Amino acid sequence: MPRSFKAALIIFSFTFFAFSSCQDHHWEPYSKVGPLPEPAKPFQGVIATGKVELADSLKSGDYKDWSLFIVVRPAEGASMFAAAKEIVSQFPMSFTVTDKHIMVGKPGENEKFVVEAVLDKDGNIDTQDEVIISGKAGDVVPVGGSDVLITLGNNK
Repeated sequence: MPRSFKAALIIFSFTFFAFSSCQDHHWEPYSKVGPLPEPAKPFQGVIATGKVELADSLKSGDYKDWSLFIVVRPAEGASMFAAAKEIVSQFPMSFTVTDKHIMVGKPGENEKFVVEAVLDKDGNIDTQDEVIISGKAGDVVPVGGSDVLITLGNNK
């Protein structure tokens, strides 16, 4: 066996056994440590429910098969928290935004949200189509808020 190989083998063996065997003295039994903390439970439930209606100036339009987006944003911030998409059949339209529509994060216990609606002809909220009609609820909405009313075309 070449001398350099023996030296490398000795150094590897010393390093391996010296650093891999020290874990035993750090082990604590569960009886001393106590139970593991409960994992954080994900939010489950309703964020907001309500209805979307049209302003009087828009009621004569035909919006069948357009896309209606319900967007929920934190009252303190501009990032989108949750969004739902429905295909319009007629107005007024009811909506429910739940934990299934959350895009990022989870709501805080006392957090309040701005709820907006966007009516879009091409079905893609990211495109800047000329025909976009929007509106938002008059007040901020707490988690689980119900009877939220959004009037499209009455931008406040």
